[in-house]
Amino acid sequence: MFSFMFPLVLALLERLVIAVPTNFTIDDSYGINGIPGSAPSYSNSSTWRVRNADENCNECSLNPDFNLMSNKTWHDTTTFFGDAQPGRLWFNFTGTAIYIACALAGQRPGALIETHLLFFVDGQHSGEFHHVPTLETPEFLYNVMVFSKTDLTDSNHAIMIVNRQDIQPGSLLLFDYARFTAEVNVNDDVDPPSDDPNVGQPGPSSSLHRKVNPAMIAVGVSIGILVFLVLAGLVWLLTRRLRARLEQKTYAMKRNTSLLMSAIRNPGEPSIAGDPPWK
Repeated sequence: MFSFMFPLVLALLERLVIAVPTNFTIDDSYGINGIPGSAPSYSNSSTWRVRNADENCNECSLNPDFNLMSNKTWHDTTTFFGDAQPGRLWFNFTGTAIYIACALAGQRPGALIETHLLFFVDGQHSGEFHHVPTLETPEFLYNVMVFSKTDLTDSNHAIMIVNRQDIQPGSLLLFDYARFTAEVNVNDDVDPPSDDPNVGQPGPSSSLHRKVNPAMIAVGVSIGILVFLVLAGLVWLLTRRLRARLEQKTYAMKRNTSLLMSAIRNPGEPSIAGDPPWK
């Protein structure tokens, strides 16, 4: 029976729209799986340094371990107090939640090691982050979530990070990656983040694609149908037994009533329970 139902269930599932919450990572350099146009954009590019495993930066005062960074890459910039323009980066995504991760610096003589950031979602100030290391702070902290927002509508959103220049002595930004959650429908495409900083502008479409295995879902549905049929069979069997018992009791009551009436009409005859007590 189930071998006959399986192709039918599979065909029905192909037509179902199933939303699956899925996380996607936006790498600082490669974006989403290297999709063109999905990487963040950076203002004042001359103030940003692209760091990776192939670069040996002898003049850099801070050199995090690239093996502990996502895809072994990061972007860093330093904004000093009073600079005309702060360092900024932005990206778009379509989803319901966003998480941003950076590396942070510990104590290092002669280097600017504090981090002071502003975050904007769809043009609205949505949070800030401050890191002032102490003597106990490790040389570097990795994979630190500096911002998150999980109550977004399932639509396109614009994120901007500002490395502040209005706090002394300034701010160091070691941007590693962002991660967003999207409600992905079976067989649907997802638009990656855009390099356009304007709020609400959709990013370019891409081949970003996630499919839920219909066969696995069909197996789950088939098991559910089997459980349902077993439960339905048990309910039917229990109902049948209860009905049979009720019919037996009804028959016995009718028979007893018939015998009692017969005994009343014929007092000389013994009743089913023996002679009446008045004899």
